[in-house]
Amino acid sequence: FFFFGDQNLQMPIVSEPVSPSIPITEAARNTFNPIRAYVEGITAKPNPEKSIINLGLGDPTVYGLRVPKFVEDAVVHSLQSGAYNGYCHSKGDLRTREAIATKFSIPSFKLTAEDIVVTSGCSHAIYLPLLTLAQKGDNVLIPAPGFPLYTTICGSLGVEVRKYRLIPERSFEIDLEHLESLIDSNTKCVIMNNPSNPCGSSYSKDHLLDFLNVMRKYNTGNQGLPVLADEIYADMVFPGRKFHFLAELAQDIPIISVGGMAKRFLVPGWRIGWTIIQDKTHKLDEVRVGLTKTAQLILSSNTVIHGALPEILSHPDEEIELKKLMVTLEKQFQAFYHGLYKKYDDDFDVRNQISLIEPQGAMYCMGEIRLQNFSAEISTERDFLNRLYEEQSVLLLPGTALSFPNSFRVVICANEEIMRECAERIYDFCKKYQKI
Repeated sequence: FFFFGDQNLQMPIVSEPVSPSIPITEAARNTFNPIRAYVEGITAKPNPEKSIINLGLGDPTVYGLRVPKFVEDAVVHSLQSGAYNGYCHSKGDLRTREAIATKFSIPSFKLTAEDIVVTSGCSHAIYLPLLTLAQKGDNVLIPAPGFPLYTTICGSLGVEVRKYRLIPERSFEIDLEHLESLIDSNTKCVIMNNPSNPCGSSYSKDHLLDFLNVMRKYNTGNQGLPVLADEIYADMVFPGRKFHFLAELAQDIPIISVGGMAKRFLVPGWRIGWTIIQDKTHKLDEVRVGLTKTAQLILSSNTVIHGALPEILSHPDEEIELKKLMVTLEKQFQAFYHGLYKKYDDDFDVRNQISLIEPQGAMYCMGEIRLQNFSAEISTERDFLNRLYEEQSVLLLPGTALSFPNSFRVVICANEEIMRECAERIYDFCKKYQKI
């Protein structure tokens, strides 16, 4: 209302036209991370009478695992030096790249700083090669089950994902015949993850050589099909097993390996990863230039951690602490395994409903859900996981998010007591819903 002297005038109401929503890009529309969508979109409510046990999140810090003291000390030294508060080269500080090159050189292939790009975590290290190698109309081969970020990145780039099978009955070895059947002229790289998230598998030398024999067929003459080796869990294998870097065995095949600090040092929030070009064939010369260009999309990664990394990687306790961590993780898996498969004085055998696939490393294991042996209330993976959360307050990651339907992933980072209690709750749940 407007007042003019004694007059009370009501102005006519004119409805404003509704503006159309501002459109988003195809890249944004096609970006989807199933793990984040699941964890952040849970609507089921836990049982208020039971403490929540969340073994669905692959962040070791939430389970009480602590970074080794020598790692913390190195960061303090870097921070107090005052030398690492600014930007660094887009590919990473020279001293840091030299330290990574020294750490991961092999007798037959000596790396230099020019072979290294330091990234903002390993996810960034995966993103840069995919951005450099593939575009709309191309395809990339990824493992199934596998880390869903590969699909997330490819989807945002408009790149087709082709999933090659891993064989659960053979500790998730690659189905090499199936992998090869997916390769065509538009295939730009094959992603191989070892040790595996989510499977916890670690490949033998013989299996890696068989894989490389397949790749060799596509790297003769002018052909070039690189392997993107996701080795973020490098050396993270249980006692008695040996890890093999792919590049140790692949003298004539172009390899881009990626790694980082997140898991081996228990610091995923520090966001330092790296890509390493390992290529005697010079097939990746142009890719090397491309990685330098795509690295310039951000000004630099965390420079304080850059300053600490040379001290961390060369510290005499580095390998000792990693071995101690893997002993702990194996014990925690065994606590879960024996908690689930414990013997009761009755006729119930939980193996009819849940088949755990024993891991060999990393920090995960997979369990297959045999739905045919559950009562009618549990007919889908979603039924199993939702009711388990609502009744037992146990949260696990669905296998569907990992391209392995009717299963779940367990993070084995919680202490033995929690792992055992979690398994016993799953046991009780399965017993309640067994098919009679």
